[in-house]
Amino acid sequence: IQIMLKGWKTTLIGASPAPDSIESFVEKLKPQIVLLSASTTLPFEMNGQLVERLDHFAENHPETRFYLGGAGTLKYQKHLNLQAITIKSTLKEIKEFE
Repeated sequence: IQIMLKGWKTTLIGASPAPDSIESFVEKLKPQIVLLSASTTLPFEMNGQLVERLDHFAENHPETRFYLGGAGTLKYQKHLNLQAITIKSTLKEIKEFE
């Protein structure tokens, strides 16, 4: 809602999206920014390759900025070695939303 109030068009693809749905979304809609959120560490523990795969995908789509946040991300952050996805703890930390 905060972002919409600033005039940004938003699309929610849902909680726990199916494999490859984030990639399909980006390729079809070509968004400027993708916000990913993990409220628990479960996505990192159940599928350790998921975030790395998304990071590799993000590297191949430099026209889209990818951000990852949420309580689960912040707890698991020290285990991540991301190249193209930026970890942020709040929307206020993302320059485009200031």
